Amino acid sequence: MKKGNIFFTILIIACIVFAVKNFGDDGGSTSGGDYGYSIDWSEPKDDSDSSSSSSGNKYTGYTLPESRNMYKQLDSEEKRIYSEIRDGIAAGKSVIEIESDDYNRSVDALYQAYDAVYYDFPEFFWINGGWKCNGDYKNGGYIIYFEPMFYDYWQYTNDKSGYIEAVIDEAQRIASMAAGLPTDYDKVKFVHDYLVVNAEYDYVCLEEINKTVQRASSQQSHTVYGCLVNKVTVCDGYTKTFQLIMSMLGIEAEYCEGDAGGGHAWNYVILDGDEYWIDITWDENELEDEHGRLLAPNGANYDYFCVTDSKLYQTHTPEPDFKIPVCDSTEYNFFVHEKSELKYYDFGAVCTAIAEQNGAQIIHIRFGSNSELQKAIDDLVYNGSYKNIPQIAGKNPQFYSAQNGDTLHIYLQ
Repeated sequence: MKKGNIFFTILIIACIVFAVKNFGDDGGSTSGGDYGYSIDWSEPKDDSDSSSSSSGNKYTGYTLPESRNMYKQLDSEEKRIYSEIRDGIAAGKSVIEIESDDYNRSVDALYQAYDAVYYDFPEFFWINGGWKCNGDYKNGGYIIYFEPMFYDYWQYTNDKSGYIEAVIDEAQRIASMAAGLPTDYDKVKFVHDYLVVNAEYDYVCLEEINKTVQRASSQQSHTVYGCLVNKVTVCDGYTKTFQLIMSMLGIEAEYCEGDAGGGHAWNYVILDGDEYWIDITWDENELEDEHGRLLAPNGANYDYFCVTDSKLYQTHTPEPDFKIPVCDSTEYNFFVHEKSELKYYDFGAVCTAIAEQNGAQIIHIRFGSNSELQKAIDDLVYNGSYKNIPQIAGKNPQFYSAQNGDTLHIYLQ
């Protein structure tokens, strides 16, 4: 729809996809030998001792956490095996030896333990979630030989140190830019915006999801490497990268998978003790003009920034295998925090909301309903009332809204 120099376009929500992983006792083959890089431990450590704790261990200059959220959901045997798998992968082992008094019990525990390591440590970007194992009876007990599987591209790479350093260096660079901001909300918003602006969604990867053979870059797009180094990624790449950088900032943010019209991944984050959902993929800015050109490439949307269950569950269904938090606080929702949520259209309230976002290239205002949004469009655009708003006057603004939505986006050129 077009009227004069002002027009509307439909806000297309980015497609989403997540990696399909194979789990089982025999998920495929792995390359032999160690990964070929070294770990700078904080204290001298025998790399053959996979049972020792990783607490304080330095991983290319970055201190690996001992555990994250999925670990908390394990029983004692699963936690023991989790720690050994975590340390073995960090130490560069392609085969991890796990001692056991009860072979069947330990193999059952492997399913939960490795799954937890996979989701807790996006730093281990070369593993694809698959694994295989076998065992021997030895000295009155059992030895389980556990082999994590790699994405094909990294399976045949002898020296991974350069890849690891590139990921950690870039993640720490982004974290350092956010660290100086005054509040955790500001830090979360900075990282959210940075990833939206600096990493593109990999639509070719989406097209290849069901292909037997994929490009190396498509495999990488499911990882933090794709998001941080290649700057091309898909939903699980965004989600894992956000999780990693938040961990570096000391802010708890976890990974979740489920269905959102297809397989999808997103995060939840904890701010001041309350949990909020965040979907970076669906906050990709795709505002286009009538010629299909992307407007405000340095901007993000906030429809899924710190939202509640009632908002998320309209479109997303989490998998029950993940911790499902209760997200009912609105304090740090973007529209509430930025004072740009208006139940009804009122010209004066719109002026105040725009003033609150002064300096932003895209101004976002959410109304209580689509009918109230239409009232705003009729008055601001068709009646020309926007010309009386100081922050907008003389800037040739362009106004956008999602079809049947409730949010008005104002792009200031």
